[in-house]
Amino acid sequence: MHAGSQSSPNIMPEVCEMAGTLRCFDRALGQRLVARVREIVASEAASYRAKATVETLLTPSLTVDEGLAQMLLPALNTVFGQEHVARVGASAGSEDFSYIAQEVPAFFCWVGAGAPGNPPLHNPNLVLDERAMEYGLKVMTELPFVWAEQNNA
Repeated sequence: MHAGSQSSPNIMPEVCEMAGTLRCFDRALGQRLVARVREIVASEAASYRAKATVETLLTPSLTVDEGLAQMLLPALNTVFGQEHVARVGASAGSEDFSYIAQEVPAFFCWVGAGAPGNPPLHNPNLVLDERAMEYGLKVMTELPFVWAEQNNA
C-alpha cells in the first residue's frame, strides 16, 4: 500500500495504491472472490466519498497432466536419482506456464537451486546455486527422448 510521502505525512494524499495477490485452485471461486473484492473496495471508497478502481490479472492455476507426469518421471529419476525426486501437490504459485497448460497436456518441475539456511524464493538475499542449471539442462535434454520412446515416435 502506498499513499502520500514520508516527507509530509500530515497531507491527505490524492491517491492511494494497494497491490496484492489472491490465489486459489478453482477458477469459479477465484472469479467470485475478485467480484467480492470489487464490492468491498467500491463500498469503502463510497463511504469516504472517494472513487476506486480494481485492476486484475487473472492467471490460471497451473495444472500438470497426470498421465504426462507419470510418463516423464523416469527422466527425472535418471537425471537426479529416484531418491532426489519428490512429487509435490498443488502449488499456489503464480506461473505464466499455466496458460500453456490450459491448452495442451503439460508437465512442470522445479530444479532445486537453493541450499539449507538460504532464504526462499522471492527473497532479495537469495543466492541461487548455479550448478543447478546443469541438472535443468540435463532434464530438458532427457525429456524428449523419454516422450518419444513412450509414444513410439
